[in-house]
Amino acid sequence: MTSAEYEQLADAILNTIDEMVEKLDVDIESELNGNILTLIFPNRSKIIINKQPALQEIWIAAKEICPRPATMVYGKWRRIFNITFKSMQRTCRDTCGIDLMNEVIINSPKTATGCVIWLHGLGADGHDFEPIVSELPRVVTENTRFIFPHAPRRAITINGGMMMRGWYDVVAMDLTAKQDVAGTVHSQQLINEYLSQQIKQGIASDRIVLAGFSQGGAIALHAGLRYPQPLAGILALSTYLPLADTVVAEAHEANRHTAIFMGHGAHDPVIPVQHGEKSCAYLQQLGYLVEWHSYLMQHNVIASEIVDIGRWLQQRLQESEC
Repeated sequence: MTSAEYEQLADAILNTIDEMVEKLDVDIESELNGNILTLIFPNRSKIIINKQPALQEIWIAAKEICPRPATMVYGKWRRIFNITFKSMQRTCRDTCGIDLMNEVIINSPKTATGCVIWLHGLGADGHDFEPIVSELPRVVTENTRFIFPHAPRRAITINGGMMMRGWYDVVAMDLTAKQDVAGTVHSQQLINEYLSQQIKQGIASDRIVLAGFSQGGAIALHAGLRYPQPLAGILALSTYLPLADTVVAEAHEANRHTAIFMGHGAHDPVIPVQHGEKSCAYLQQLGYLVEWHSYLMQHNVIASEIVDIGRWLQQRLQESEC
């Protein structure tokens, strides 16, 4: 986004706040200090927004609910706080497709020493694979943080230009025709930011698995092969290798020997299994360590595949810990 677009979004947020103040008949103070916008509620609750476009989005830098004065009715102020926050979320989403809360995070019961970043498919969101965590072996989940990012909303050509969450545009049923290079590269950059954030938080790159289903799996392959630090593994489900003709030139040596799990439904009507098989064969031809699994299913995930995923994750994270 350009600076002008950020200013437009900031104005839209402030207008939304003004509307909420008028509707709720309550004073909400706002302070703008450089890129930091602070909203102060009557009970001194605060929402702090960082407008710095470091990740090409606006996010909540901090949200603090301060102790309320005894004379205030907590429920009323909580309602004002929540309504305003949700209204701001809608404003950001409707103005430029930005979400203030842009991922689902499931922290491990014990100190996180590993991480799985799992990308959803077209039209879904980060909540789609959230339930899978409870189906995985405890030895995997007890020290592993799971992050399920929400893809940006974008117009999808094959769906009549409908706005939905997607990692890139799809133009035709032929997935290799007119591929969305710009969208794919942008999503790669977003995933690189997630990887960098986890590394900054103390998790080594070779303790991070990049996973995805359908479109998310395509981005996991695309971003994982090009990432400049070694990963624990790449998990690609019901998917294919996008922009295959650029892999040789763009792939990074750091992940030349990274283990790859590819699982696909033999009766997949969305991404036919032949696309997955062809991608697997091509990667193996290039020397990548690809483990192929085919299941009697369509474009979905079944229990036997989850069992295989659990075993593979356990092996990858244990190996990378050594």
